[in-house]
Amino acid sequence: MTPLNLTAAKDLPHRTKTLRLKCTGKKIIPQTSVSLSKTVKNEMAGGSFVKKVDARAGDTVTYNIDVTTNSNIDLPTVTLKDTLPSQVSYKAGSLVKIVNGAVTPLSDAQAGNLFGNGLNIGPLNAGSHKTTIQFKADVKTGALNCFTNTALVSIPGKSDSDTAQVCIVAPNIVKQKSAYNITKKEIASVADPEDVIEYT
Repeated sequence: MTPLNLTAAKDLPHRTKTLRLKCTGKKIIPQTSVSLSKTVKNEMAGGSFVKKVDARAGDTVTYNIDVTTNSNIDLPTVTLKDTLPSQVSYKAGSLVKIVNGAVTPLSDAQAGNLFGNGLNIGPLNAGSHKTTIQFKADVKTGALNCFTNTALVSIPGKSDSDTAQVCIVAPNIVKQKSAYNITKKEIASVADPEDVIEYT
């Protein structure tokens, strides 16, 4: 093997080569999903949240919206919209957000967004999240039949919706019968023969 002549190497013309490296990050392909579940409960009757409840005029119902997201990227915007039926009116101050059992009251201005152009319940970091929105509504006098409440959630490129229903039932009518003694001009608790009794 011929030894390297360092002296000769020193005399060689000095040449500089520039090595350029291009760094490329790993491209993340967004994988997202969103789902929504809508239920309702009649506060006057108690019980749990279901898809359909019976109610009477003047009753208060609570609507429950569960939004579940799963994403490998952050979601800055998760828009929730709710279409409130005309047969009910939103109960001011009742809107709340529940995450991991922690209840956060929301403003009536945010309720206006929910029933309008949409309420952003984000931002949400990458991962799986469940967000619950609840609010109360009073059944209006004159409400008839069944009416449906619809909620819609959307993230970029995905959306989901669900409904819950309230059905109006006839009010409890308590019939009472009374007797009036026309002869004695008093409520007829007792009567003598020949007394004239009027029943209503």
